[in-house]
Amino acid sequence: MVLTVTKGAPEYVGQQQRIPLNVTDELREIVLSPDPPAIVEGRDSTYTVRLSHRPASSLVGGHLLEQTVSVSTYSSDERVLSIRPALLCFTTDNWDVAQTVTVTGVTD
Repeated sequence: MVLTVTKGAPEYVGQQQRIPLNVTDELREIVLSPDPPAIVEGRDSTYTVRLSHRPASSLVGGHLLEQTVSVSTYSSDERVLSIRPALLCFTTDNWDVAQTVTVTGVTD
């Protein structure tokens, strides 16, 4: 995902931050809303993340093992963006429940 600074100090407007989102199954999607979120210097912006499909379960040795999908978020330059939480976990029970991520455009 790419976050773009749209307002604030002129030297920051237009700067972009890439937020890697790791998906364990490349055939599935991570759903973001809004896509992309608007980031304003000195303010919190939020977006939600959920999975498009339930993670797979597997039967191993007679035991049902549920898969957990972990989505990590981070800023490559925390002087510009602060992102929390750093980790989202989705299971077979909460895969379709949107989890909120807060992105703050750091004031210089």
